[in-house]
Amino acid sequence: MYYVKFETTLQNSIYRTTNVLSYRFPRPATFLYKPGQYFFVTIKHEGKELTHPFSFSSSPTEQGYIEFTKKLSDSAYTAALRTMQTGDWARIDGPYGQFTFEGEYQKIALLGGGIGITPFRSIYRYAIDKDLKSQITRSMGVAHQPTSYLGKIGHRPNRTATSKLF
Repeated sequence: MYYVKFETTLQNSIYRTTNVLSYRFPRPATFLYKPGQYFFVTIKHEGKELTHPFSFSSSPTEQGYIEFTKKLSDSAYTAALRTMQTGDWARIDGPYGQFTFEGEYQKIALLGGGIGITPFRSIYRYAIDKDLKSQITRSMGVAHQPTSYLGKIGHRPNRTATSKLF
């Protein structure tokens, strides 16, 4: 897999909850990644470039865009994200990481908490789109009852998908 840097613009942002947003950028046809990987996003704010790593919340099967999801906080990076408008400049650098899944195991368990569940969305969507036969079990620790963010991914008939909240 090759690491790629490219300049792009914000395609749109989507509120998932009152304090969680997904950001989408156009995906070049040559930009390849695996579900579960991450990338760096550089944006401009007040004359400075700010860079932060994010897991892909989009799946490689979702053509036309790449997406990350961020819980809004009081950080300088979040302040910059809050000001971004459709069409604003960004630089993407990636993909990185080996926390990937493409169906190579019959069973997997995903353990995570809070916004750390975002790579799970990439993995779930990929598994559904590719009709993988793997059993995926997830355990998540969350402060509030989960929203439909993961639930919107879809139902996998005749597949086992279990969740445990703690």
